[in-house]
Amino acid sequence: MAGSWLALIVTGLLLFAKPLAAGEGTPALRVQTLPHTPAGIPAASAPWVEGWVRGDDERRWLRVQFVSATPQRLLLDVGVPDIEYLALYRGSGPAASRLIELHSDSPYAARPWPGRRLALPLDVAAGQHEYLLQYRVHGDTPLELQLHTPEEHARRLADGNLLTGLVIGSLLALLLLALLHYAIEQQPAYLYYAVTLLCAVLFLLQIGGFLFGWLWPNAGSWNQAAPVWLQAAIHCSHAAFTINLFDLRRRAPWLWRAYLALMAAALASAVHYQLSGSMDLLLPLALLHLPLPLLAGALALRQRLPAAGWYLAGAICLLLFVNVLFGLSVLGILSGLPTFALPQIGYLLEALCFAAALGYRMFSLQRSHARHLEARLLEAEQLAQAEADKLALQARNQRQQLELAAAGHDLSQPLAAIRLAIPALQAQAGTARISEHIEQALAYTEGLLRELIADARHGQGEHLLALEDVLIAAYQRHLSAAEAKGLRLRYVATGLQLAASPTVLARLLDNLLVNAIRYTETGGVLMGIRRQPNQILIQIWDTGSGIAPTEIQQLLQPFRQSGRLAAERHGHGLGLHIVQTLCQQSGYQFRIASRPGRGSCMSIVIPLPCS
Repeated sequence: MAGSWLALIVTGLLLFAKPLAAGEGTPALRVQTLPHTPAGIPAASAPWVEGWVRGDDERRWLRVQFVSATPQRLLLDVGVPDIEYLALYRGSGPAASRLIELHSDSPYAARPWPGRRLALPLDVAAGQHEYLLQYRVHGDTPLELQLHTPEEHARRLADGNLLTGLVIGSLLALLLLALLHYAIEQQPAYLYYAVTLLCAVLFLLQIGGFLFGWLWPNAGSWNQAAPVWLQAAIHCSHAAFTINLFDLRRRAPWLWRAYLALMAAALASAVHYQLSGSMDLLLPLALLHLPLPLLAGALALRQRLPAAGWYLAGAICLLLFVNVLFGLSVLGILSGLPTFALPQIGYLLEALCFAAALGYRMFSLQRSHARHLEARLLEAEQLAQAEADKLALQARNQRQQLELAAAGHDLSQPLAAIRLAIPALQAQAGTARISEHIEQALAYTEGLLRELIADARHGQGEHLLALEDVLIAAYQRHLSAAEAKGLRLRYVATGLQLAASPTVLARLLDNLLVNAIRYTETGGVLMGIRRQPNQILIQIWDTGSGIAPTEIQQLLQPFRQSGRLAAERHGHGLGLHIVQTLCQQSGYQFRIASRPGRGSCMSIVIPLPCS
């Protein structure tokens, strides 16, 4: 689709720029190229090499013949905006008289007819006329002579001005767009491309004949050299644009060095033309420039860089119309094309590709922004769902706590009856120690039930606890059981505090201490607190039989025991499973380190909030 639009634009521009046939009443021209200087022509008043731009003294001759039906004023349109040397003679042989002579350093006011294109006025009578034209132009550009009336000449210039205005206006609009992107993104590639567009605008205005009369009407020599310097500036700025756009210094150092060589060659060719007037270096420069944008575009396509395809399309248009067709036309190798319209087509198409690349980039950014918004919305929905799940889990836990509180309330009734029987037991001789033990067990059980009911009433809350108090309470609850087996129960004092549920910590310690005392025959049990970065460890050490590594996961399952210890007959296989479940519900970790025959270390890892 894009290729079809480009082809349509090129066709329209070529048709618009194609010279029209002579108007009605305008004599038909007969132009003949002469191989050498006609005999008897008077010598020029000054040598051609006097100008600022120097070169050899080779000049070309044309014989122009036409028949005029009536006396009239005609304009001989030379077809170029300026010329290095021109002399017009009426007649031939010794009788020829020189009408006009222009040099490379002639000012704009020396032109016989004002205008951006060089035209020679001819006042002719009815009949046959013959003129001789001696000239030299940049390179070897062939003259496209046309004979017009002043009115027709003005109309054709207006048509050309319209085409040039459309092209220049488009390039200036893209220049402002490039500067806007540079101001927003601060990428040097946009600035370099804006400089390229500015140089292209000046170059097109110069070869269109506008700048001579606008900017430097008295600098004829500079007017001859300006296109070469502007073309060198375009080569350098476009090379800098390509280098920065694709980061060639990092991605392709060899191509980066080639572009630096191109920039040096462009400046050298301009200096060479300035000093000698020779265009010998311009053709090698154009040949050197041909492969570099193609290689850069192919490299960018292979690496899937953004806008690589549009860059390559623009580079092909620029190389085809400016380097190849325009260059060959200037050197006289190619004829029949509108020479000075070719750069306009090339720069316009390249700029349109750049605009398409910017549009594609904006579209990609919008699409990326839309995807980002969709991701944010999805994340918000996921957070909302997670919050809903959290509230549902809290409600379920609240119901479970209420059910547990109800069960605790029912259990408190038989416990109260047992407590009423304790005074009768204490009245019997020798039962004081048994009564004290039953009293302590009932007090702990009733306290646990009261805490469960309180948690259910107010929600399971965390309190700032002194961990040493938690250890002391657990020590007092299990000291008698340890002494009954001849074990030594100890704890390590600590000054640490922790925001936690006292009920949860008590249940965790009780289950671990019951297991440690039950499965330890000799030695003892030690409780302690360790402070580590971002976490606290509550540890229970014992000197029991230990657990084999292959049995750890099995013992964490409910109602599972190893089956090799006699003490297991007094348990149900629920202690470690309860500890693991409580840790998961509280956001803790439960770790087991054990060596068979040496003992075990049970650790409850409690993360600390980030300060």
